[in-house]
Amino acid sequence: MDVLLRALLAYGGLVVGLLVMARTAYWFSAVGQAVASGRGSSGRTALGLMAVLLLHSGPWFIVGTAIFAYVVLSSLHRSEWVWFFSGVLAAPLINAAILFRVWQARRKRRSAVKPLKADEGKGA
Repeated sequence: MDVLLRALLAYGGLVVGLLVMARTAYWFSAVGQAVASGRGSSGRTALGLMAVLLLHSGPWFIVGTAIFAYVVLSSLHRSEWVWFFSGVLAAPLINAAILFRVWQARRKRRSAVKPLKADEGKGA
């Protein structure tokens, strides 16, 4: 039973870590779009960028997770919390492995496609 509990806690931590990473990635994307959309003007761009920086859920997920981790891990805690936060910390490694495999597959597919020559497409 103890092994099952720790495995479930690690899985729960992994889900929380993936959620925080996804919201943070969306936040970075929103900041990039806000910066790119306001290259020509300055007044509305600063307001839009400040709104994205402060009102998006990405930074608040990071802050909330950090506060929760500090509260739990700063005092005496059960060993199961270590398994939970190990799952949270494993999320970036799993995302990196998935992104590396996708990058390899795209690179392999791109190198396998050969361009058609102009005279091969014509019949006799």
